[in-house]
Amino acid sequence: MRKLTIEISALAFVGLVGCTTDQNTRPSIDELNEGLNLIDVSDAAWGSTAAFVKEGHVVYLEQRVGAIKPQMYRDDSPDDPINEIDLRFVDENGRTFFIQRGGDAYVDATWGPELQQTINEPAPAEQRNRDFALAQIAATEFAAAAPAAFKDLRFTAANFATQLPPAQDPEMIKKAAEAELTRPNDTGYQDWQGWGWYYLSADLWDKGTQCVWGWCPARHSAVAMYFYDGYSWQAGVWACNHGNCPGGDKMGYRCSSNSGVWVENPNMTGENGGGGCLTSYNWNSGGYDHLCNDDSAYELWQIKNGNRGYGWSYDTHGDGYSFIYTGAGTGGDGGWVNYACTCAYNNGCNNDWSRPICP
Repeated sequence: MRKLTIEISALAFVGLVGCTTDQNTRPSIDELNEGLNLIDVSDAAWGSTAAFVKEGHVVYLEQRVGAIKPQMYRDDSPDDPINEIDLRFVDENGRTFFIQRGGDAYVDATWGPELQQTINEPAPAEQRNRDFALAQIAATEFAAAAPAAFKDLRFTAANFATQLPPAQDPEMIKKAAEAELTRPNDTGYQDWQGWGWYYLSADLWDKGTQCVWGWCPARHSAVAMYFYDGYSWQAGVWACNHGNCPGGDKMGYRCSSNSGVWVENPNMTGENGGGGCLTSYNWNSGGYDHLCNDDSAYELWQIKNGNRGYGWSYDTHGDGYSFIYTGAGTGGDGGWVNYACTCAYNNGCNNDWSRPICP
């Protein structure tokens, strides 16, 4: 059992015992003080857990430390966290409504299924909009107040805080309005929170990674995915793909892959943004491995096509290993590009150092 401490705004500490990954052992709002509460800041190599309370409502901020990032990304961004870091926000009902994924899969394997539970049981729009607003404040407060030893987790929280909550973001407001124009013609849709219908959106971010010691890593890319139930943006997933995450001043927005995609009962555990490529990472891809742009192409495709397996991309086994996209890319010579989770599956990758386009 991990030993927990709750740090109140006045920096008083109260000892607790529990496991912070279990919603039943998170301190209830009645046990917390107004403002930021640092629940577990005992081990920076493991992660952290915090809560933020405002006017009778709470969101929980949890971070978990994953694998060390590939050397080229550590050299290129020495001020960024050394490790891939997962971050999530959980609402007052124990529902996960936002996850940042540092690598291909979650450090804590329960996070994916818990996000799926949120998708299956969406919150009222007023609550979810409030949750995202509180999450931004919580991240800002954590970045300022967490102990110095937690600098990497402070960095990750601060990066999240640079982005407006979806209900306040002009681009996300615009996307919601566009979603209404293609709303499913389903009478059941109007009854309660869409009966499982979601409008899926994916934004591609990228960074022109510099050459180091004569070697040039991939033009790093990442994907920000959000899920709109016809009333509010219910959940989000940022896929950092082993390097820089969406947002902040090091990554630039490139394009969106929403294109009027409504999906009934999206599957967040593997088909609709559930994860990246499952092979090993290799910045010099070409064998049974992949780099960040292969991840991005796969994630964009999951949002657009799910597991339907047709068109410009397909996954023959539904396992994330055999994904292939052959088509246009940008950043290299602008020509033919092969993105693949298993590059050797299609006779090696070609020009996948170029960022993918949005389908």
